[in-house]
Amino acid sequence: MKVLFTCVGKSDPLTIFENKKVYDAAFLHIARELRPEKIYFYMSKEICRFDKLDNRYEKSIKLLNQHLNTNIETYKIKRPDLIEVQRFDEFYDDFEKNIKQILDENGESVEILCNVSSGTPAMKATLQILAALSKYKITPIQVSDPTKGKYDRTVDLEKYDLDFYWKLNEDNQNNEDRTYLSKNDKFNFKVQKELMINLINSYDYEAAYDLASNYKHRIDKNLLGLLKFALDRYNLDSEIILHDHNCFLLPYQEDDKAKLFEYSLLLKLKKEKGEVVDFLRGLTPFLYTVCEWALVHKLNISLFKYCDIQKKTGVMRLSREKLKKTNHGEEILKILDRAFASGYRTADLSEKQMLTILYEKLDDDSELCLGLRVLDNLRKKKRNIASHQITCIREDNLISDLNKSMDDYIDAIKTVLFCLGFDTQNNWDSYEKMNKKIIQQLNTLR
Repeated sequence: MKVLFTCVGKSDPLTIFENKKVYDAAFLHIARELRPEKIYFYMSKEICRFDKLDNRYEKSIKLLNQHLNTNIETYKIKRPDLIEVQRFDEFYDDFEKNIKQILDENGESVEILCNVSSGTPAMKATLQILAALSKYKITPIQVSDPTKGKYDRTVDLEKYDLDFYWKLNEDNQNNEDRTYLSKNDKFNFKVQKELMINLINSYDYEAAYDLASNYKHRIDKNLLGLLKFALDRYNLDSEIILHDHNCFLLPYQEDDKAKLFEYSLLLKLKKEKGEVVDFLRGLTPFLYTVCEWALVHKLNISLFKYCDIQKKTGVMRLSREKLKKTNHGEEILKILDRAFASGYRTADLSEKQMLTILYEKLDDDSELCLGLRVLDNLRKKKRNIASHQITCIREDNLISDLNKSMDDYIDAIKTVLFCLGFDTQNNWDSYEKMNKKIIQQLNTLR
């Protein structure tokens, strides 16, 4: 007995090319040529939506059954909450669980065909690994492009006329079998490379480095060192990365500049990965550091000489008494006194005091001042919730509550950095450039 386990991709069930030709997409062609008795469809949130529109996937098998006089059964494994379809760790356990369930339902002697031509790269790679490493009989099947890459696919997924496409389907008239068993002697390593590439593009350097470490006999020391550099960089381990031979990948090698800019890039990655709560928690250190930088480099004001350092904690307290001892300090104290209802009292140095001074000294309409206000407003409204409560905050919450998106806040960070002399135009994609270099080296391995 054969069954087919298949992820469903946007090209399924029928592929329409720009030359107006229509062919079976992957799962339908496997069903046509290999005739499994059952098909298990694995559906992400997006695919569930298309399925709800017109039942196109199950209906395509019904049309094939009528055409071939077969009786292939279909089952749907719906994952309406599955959005992160590019992440490997979303699938492995779930696929393994579903395949085990298929075996339980049909007996361990069943042959499971896995479609490794549909779905995202992470989905296909996961199935390749399961097929390669499983103790059960799992056969990975690929389907070749009927146009041999000459034409691009084009289809309106919202208005999908399956009956019309089925009548035009070239595979109903010809006998070309485009399925083939996916295997070669370097298969496992190729799968691991694809996984590493997906992990690198998802900024998951820890997983990529761990995976690469298992293949030290095939991965040269320079590439492994580059992956370790990327991991240390993501972890903001400046003491290591600034002395690493790969530090040329950093836009800035000076300690203070590097720390601020690298932290800013990390906030950008938190946005890219949808980690809104981590982004909010990271706002206060950013504002503290950027305010300190702005005071020193824009206004030539160093508050540290007016601070007492607590011996046990190392925390700096901005002292009222020390401010009163110099003319410059008295000027700063007057600004702080005006900002606090009962006058300024000695307190831990924070971004609040520094922002008060910056707002007073800067032109209210300056780009730097406006950028700081945008970020400070977000800190006041959302940061404490993220830091002190068990909560979930999504970008939709920011848009509805503050009328700004994550992109708006990233733009504010870029503006602040630009005003402080950092080259955001050429260096804001620094992680992407690093990823490209790592992947280029990885692709040279065989």
